[in-house]
This record gives sequence, structure tokens and C-alpha cells, in this order.
Amino acid sequence: HDNTVRLATTASGITISDDLNVAGITTIGGILDVNSTTNFADDVVFTGANYNVTWDKSQNALNFADNAKLTIGNSDDIEIYHSGSDNFITADTQNLIIKTTAANKGTYIQSDDHVWITTPAAGEVMAKFIKNGASQLYHDNTVRLTTTTSGISISDQLNVAGISTFGNNLGVSGSIALSGTQNTA
Repeated sequence: HDNTVRLATTASGITISDDLNVAGITTIGGILDVNSTTNFADDVVFTGANYNVTWDKSQNALNFADNAKLTIGNSDDIEIYHSGSDNFITADTQNLIIKTTAANKGTYIQSDDHVWITTPAAGEVMAKFIKNGASQLYHDNTVRLTTTTSGISISDQLNVAGISTFGNNLGVSGSIALSGTQNTA
């Protein structure tokens, strides 16, 4: 065009020396190697073996289909996905640290119902925080401390080291074993 080579055939295919403008659908059966900035002016679908990821221009959002995973790290060390019913953040190699570094700001875990802390596959409960109800701490999958409407309830034993001060009545069912010096004043 205008005495300039724009398209040339080579032993391995064709070479285009400037822009390629395509109207309509173009299917490329092999590898498309792009070595510079690329602009997609509409939605883009990344087709997976079983699940797709779509850049939705109208929503300005990268949408992952159910079970399509976002993996991060050289060995897919962390993955984030939605199974269709539950949401998962899985760290397979090291600790998962949720951190807030801004001064005077907090880290929140929010739920409209309950928050449970368990081992994988809910094998052992470590803590439960129940909306409008009790908070429970567990030891070896057995509830040991529960908040109640009047205070706390401790199952089994309470072992206290050091000085303990009780501002009101102390109710005890059973016996109290005292050791050391007792001050009854």
C-alpha cells in the first residue's frame, strides 16, 4: 500500500508490518503471540478446560464462573473460588495472614449469622461465635467456656494462678479446694 510492504509471506506464515484491523469474529487455531500492548474494547472470555473467566466491560469486573479458581504463587500456594454454594480461600503451603497495617484501623470478620473456627473439613471445632447468642471456646473439640446472658459458664475446672478479685457474689456448686495462705479479711 502506497509503495510500503504491509503484508509479506514468510516460511513460517505471514508478517504484518503495521496494524491489523479485523471486523467480525476471527478464529486462531494455534498460538497467538502478542509482543506489545493489547487493547480489548469489549468483554473477553478466558476459556478453561471446565470453567471460564470473563472480563465484563459493562461491570468493570473480572467474573469467575463457579469452581473457576484464582491461584496465586509459583506452586498455586493460595486459591480463591466459589463452589456454587460456598466460598473458599485456601492456603496450601504456609500460614494465611490477614493483616491490617493502617494506624487505628481494625480487621473485621463479618457474618450475618455464625462464625465458626474449625480445623479443615470441620473436623474439630475450636471456637463458635453465635449471633445473638453464646460465644464458645473449645479445647480438643470440647466446649470449655461459654458466654451466657448473665456472664460466663465454664465446663469442668477453673484453674486460677495469682490473685483473683470478685466484685459481687461468687456462686459455687460443689466444693472449693484452697491451698497456700488464705486471707478471710
